[in-house]
Amino acid sequence: MLWNALRRWYEQQPRNYPLRDLFVHAENAPFVQSLLENAARAIATSINLFDPDAVILGGGVMDMPAFPRETLVAMTQKYLRRPLPHQVVRFIAASSSDLMALRVQQYWRINVFCHSSVLKPHE
Repeated sequence: MLWNALRRWYEQQPRNYPLRDLFVHAENAPFVQSLLENAARAIATSINLFDPDAVILGGGVMDMPAFPRETLVAMTQKYLRRPLPHQVVRFIAASSSDLMALRVQQYWRINVFCHSSVLKPHE
């Protein structure tokens, strides 16, 4: 979702840098700041609903050079319930987003798709 929004914004006018370097050149652009703010609200909503001990941030847009992770975390904390989860939730950078995406995909195929009722004979 974030990637598609950034790509559409990037393609609206000629730029002299590749899309992957967007945060290097346009971190303070109003659209980018608005996108970060909306992402922060979405992340905070999930945290407020599920009250996790930690949130792992990574993948796609967050793996782009100069992604403002600290800014996103600060924006997210602004919307967290107080005192909890605001005081206790930890934000962790994903160690390898590409590898994690592959593992999730493999898990889905093995544990969800293969064990679904679609593949089981009807009783």
